[in-house]
Amino acid sequence: MTIEFPRDVFRRWLLFGIAAVAAGELLFALLSGYLDQQGEVANMAGHIATLIPFGALIYVAQRRALRMPISWLVAGVIGLATFVSYVAGFLLMGPPADFLLSLVVTGVATGIALWLSLRGRLRGAAWCIAAVGLGYAVGAAVGVGLTIPFGRPVNDFFGSGVTGFMGVVGMIGILAGTVGSLVSGFALARILSPRPELETVVVAG
Repeated sequence: MTIEFPRDVFRRWLLFGIAAVAAGELLFALLSGYLDQQGEVANMAGHIATLIPFGALIYVAQRRALRMPISWLVAGVIGLATFVSYVAGFLLMGPPADFLLSLVVTGVATGIALWLSLRGRLRGAAWCIAAVGLGYAVGAAVGVGLTIPFGRPVNDFFGSGVTGFMGVVGMIGILAGTVGSLVSGFALARILSPRPELETVVVAG
């Protein structure tokens, strides 16, 4: 069995993905950038208050794009995975590895959620894990990689402090969301494309 991936579904996947990653990163930058000045406890609270919803938001955006049911329990688990991976990346390697690792883990986690939803209906559904995980890995690498040459100019343009931090993190979010959604969307379109020898189920367009 395969699932057709119409163009309007691809457009939703792309637009929802960009919006979710960019909005999540900007919210993180705003709260954590401000609370970082209020002490370690406030800073950790800011990370929890933004990273868990960030991961959950990406999951919800993907499910909305595919018009699939949303499990808020799964959304919470994915959000927790985003938070834990970010903290692990920060403690083990520091910035920007924390951004990179959290986006990769979130992509893999949402790919697993998609696989769990399709495994009884779609042959080769496990490839969804690789498609989404790889897409977000490439997106994170591009977003984080471009902060090396462009991060300081962007920070200077928006001014120092929280606004500069938001500018840099927002750039990461837009780039990572765009590239990640494009790569994962093309991969999913390939995986879910109909084959004549298999029955087809159409994702709502």
